[in-house]
Amino acid sequence: MRNKNKLTLGLGAALILFMAFSVQAQTRSNESQRLAPEPVKTPREQRLQSVKRLMGTQVQRSQKHFEKLSNIHARIKLNYEKLQGEEKDLAEIKRLLLRADTSQIEVGELIGDLASYTNNIDKARAPKTTVRVYMQSVNNLKKELIEYHKNLLAVVRAMKSLEQEKETN
Repeated sequence: MRNKNKLTLGLGAALILFMAFSVQAQTRSNESQRLAPEPVKTPREQRLQSVKRLMGTQVQRSQKHFEKLSNIHARIKLNYEKLQGEEKDLAEIKRLLLRADTSQIEVGELIGDLASYTNNIDKARAPKTTVRVYMQSVNNLKKELIEYHKNLLAVVRAMKSLEQEKETN
């Protein structure tokens, strides 16, 4: 008897859930029918949209790397300011920091250029040319990011060598 009651309750609950989900599915289908269908895109528009999405992804990744390097740069500057309080020869470190500052500015400008290419790809008369220019800019950006990283690394090495000189004296 108990098993029969449990079975009846289970079937009743399943029926209630089925009815609730079917009503919910009907309301969703009615809502989707009310919405205007999207216009069919031409293959060219689809390709442009795909290229624009890929370009946007590259820009976001570049921005993320730039932010990480900028955070490291800020920490290096803080350490440099601490070293300025001590009486040491910081001319080499200052020169390297200035080089890193210029690299940071150049990378920021290149990322801005990439973002503008991404936003203007669908407005361009010759998207193929725009993509070629964009890819050239991406290659330049990669080189500049590497250069920026090398400059930061040189500053850190110079600071460490200065600290090692301090410890030996």
